[in-house]
Amino acid sequence: MGNVSQTWGDVVHGDKIGGDKVAGDKISVGNLTGSSGIAIGRGASAYVNTGGESGSKIGRAFQAIYTQIRGSQLSERRKDLVIQQAQQIEAEALRGELADASFIQDLLASLQRIAPDVCGAVAQTLASAGSEVSGDVRKAAASL
Repeated sequence: MGNVSQTWGDVVHGDKIGGDKVAGDKISVGNLTGSSGIAIGRGASAYVNTGGESGSKIGRAFQAIYTQIRGSQLSERRKDLVIQQAQQIEAEALRGELADASFIQDLLASLQRIAPDVCGAVAQTLASAGSEVSGDVRKAAASL
């Protein structure tokens, strides 16, 4: 009989890949629970403001407020929400004369409904912040 050719195994024309074939970056991300400021991918960046400038009067005051929130009887979900709103207020207030006082007033009104004691502490902090925040922000806080 003539030549008989038998082939066992894989017949591959091109690349034989034992897993994922990736032409660019392959990025795998695990559990991110409890993380913040996550930047994933080429050229990615993240900025996290976790309580203002610790050396400033307002930064120290907000740190005390965050400690008060964490020690409160609020549920963990509610604590997270209250901290997030307080951080938004702090970040906006620290913009100085560029701060949007009506945005801060809206956030304070929301905070008043969720955690009135925290709202009072935030408003007091802003109203007495002096030159660290704009006059409009001080007025918005004092109007509560």
